Amino acid sequence: MSSNKNSSSRHRSCTLVITHSCNLNCVYCYEKYKDEHYMLLELAKEIITKEFEFVKNSPDFDEIEFDFMGGEPFVKFDLMKEIMEWTWSQKWEVPYIFFTTTNGTLITDEIKQWLVKHKERFVVGISYDGTEESQDMNRTNCASKVDLDFFLKTYPEQGAKMTISPDSLKNLASGVIYLIEKGAKNFSANCGYGQVWSEEDKKEFRKQLMILADYYLEHPNVETIPMFARRIGLLTIERNPKQKWCGTGTHMITYDVDGKTYPCHLFTPMVLGTQKAAELQEKMDFSSQEVNTDPFCADCSLLNICPTCYGFNYRDTGNIATREKTMCELFRIQISVLAYYTQELLRKKKEAGIPFDNDDRLDAKGLLFLKDNPPKEK
Repeated sequence: MSSNKNSSSRHRSCTLVITHSCNLNCVYCYEKYKDEHYMLLELAKEIITKEFEFVKNSPDFDEIEFDFMGGEPFVKFDLMKEIMEWTWSQKWEVPYIFFTTTNGTLITDEIKQWLVKHKERFVVGISYDGTEESQDMNRTNCASKVDLDFFLKTYPEQGAKMTISPDSLKNLASGVIYLIEKGAKNFSANCGYGQVWSEEDKKEFRKQLMILADYYLEHPNVETIPMFARRIGLLTIERNPKQKWCGTGTHMITYDVDGKTYPCHLFTPMVLGTQKAAELQEKMDFSSQEVNTDPFCADCSLLNICPTCYGFNYRDTGNIATREKTMCELFRIQISVLAYYTQELLRKKKEAGIPFDNDDRLDAKGLLFLKDNPPKEK
């Protein structure tokens, strides 16, 4: 089975929160209720057995990915190891893989050897925030404790997960370029949810994205981060405003350390607190399109390509459909820079006599759409 997450619409994603503990205290961390609780081995075995049986008999799924989550999962490396080695010793009728994301600070030489040995069936992503300065700024002065090269070499297609805080925003472009020059592929860079983004921050965000746009135009063979990979031509295609954005609560399930289930990890008590998480369990049906729809977004010109996170929506607004509007503003800035980048890219192709392909023509149409229907300021 491929390690590419969400590689199939028939892909079941099962998260096991194996620990609530973490050795860092990142500035943008959304897990406000961490503690020392962890999952027992026998419970993990029961969950995995149940999930295999479920997928085997389901008409909706034919493969499964088990994601370990914390806290920091490597706080409980021995538990992860026991779970995986037990699973590998069994015979299952469903393709599967194990995955986790780590801050990388607890990876000893012994653990490295084990990871290399099992890299084809246990994929590890690294959270790393660009430059060493940004990493220390956001993640408790830990840059010197992370062997970034090990992760990029061992999992070359996995890349890294870069999170931007208001403090590290000034290093956004240099951080992305740093990771590119280190050899990172398929990595993402996203603004942290729940942060306070000032008007000056929004201006700086645009400035940093423009620097990146010009860098990509000067280096056309460099793979862009997802911020520059959205197809603006999709804006011209009609889309159902009630269409669900991700598999939360339908294709995804999360088991907390006590075995209780949640739509995804963002709805667990570690993120929401015990009371708010329990309230959600009683009233939410993620299979209903109505509860996933924000009327505010229905006539937005950017609806087709604008991402939303039901977990962060619920945490920040109390409603899974209602977006925190600062993120809308940041996304509009992102799309305006993307329009500039796409226009310049098409112009360079035309000047070089390179024929337009279907995607190019679609994006050219999208640029006209943006010109005639600019993003609405609300």
